[in-house]
Amino acid sequence: MLYSRHVDFPDVDFASEKLLLHFGAVDYRAVVFIDKEPVFEHIGGYLPFTVEVNKASFDLDVSVQDPGDTKEISRGKQSSTPGGIWYPKTSGIWQTVWMEKVPRNYIKDIEIRPNLEGFSLLVRMAETDCSAVVCVAGREVSLKTGEETFMAMENAHLWSPEDPYLYDFSVTAGNDRITSYVGLRTFGIGPDAEGVKRLLLNGKPYFHHGLLDQGYWKGGFYTPMSDQEFINDIATLKSMGFNTLRKHIKVEPLRWYYHCDRLGMLVWQDMV
Repeated sequence: MLYSRHVDFPDVDFASEKLLLHFGAVDYRAVVFIDKEPVFEHIGGYLPFTVEVNKASFDLDVSVQDPGDTKEISRGKQSSTPGGIWYPKTSGIWQTVWMEKVPRNYIKDIEIRPNLEGFSLLVRMAETDCSAVVCVAGREVSLKTGEETFMAMENAHLWSPEDPYLYDFSVTAGNDRITSYVGLRTFGIGPDAEGVKRLLLNGKPYFHHGLLDQGYWKGGFYTPMSDQEFINDIATLKSMGFNTLRKHIKVEPLRWYYHCDRLGMLVWQDMV
């Protein structure tokens, strides 16, 4: 398969900015060409990757190969002969592709690890470490990127399927700023009052009442026809009394996990 288009991205100052081309997922082997020159290769059909582009006007080609079930690769439930427990194949670009311009020293990664009292935060930059300001629910903490910092939350509002509370969250570092959300929650295994091991949510036994979610969509197989289909699916299962979805040998677009967070759905994520 070959995807081709011309791209014109306005107002990029390459002396102070970078242009990033993001792929949500491409199944299975993708080679990215800029003006007919290969610049990036990614193997694997479920994880995102990013290509740095050094020009604002260019011809973009993406060549994709998918051996499917003719080779021993991670392919989930895909089959060239669907039937029974096997479903139709999905090949090529099946998640969102998008571009953004960022400062040269942009926020590359944010690691957040909650406990019942607050969050451990680690911010990583693309080039050099610097000072940063993290804001959660209007409360600010200064930190140095590349170093882990703990942010205590007084009167912490814990996340649960019954009360899926999410804190507003932002990080400012140098000339870059990211806004998002974060939930204060913990998962584990521990004894109940009778000493029986249970699944724990926020330190207490919690019954996971869930379904096996294959992640196939009418009309698009791996890809839903709209974001609203994610919402409808999760909300319908919530209304039926379920609080957990086991995502079966597939990784969904990030918006699916976002909707689970905000609607109050636990996720068991299979390895793929």
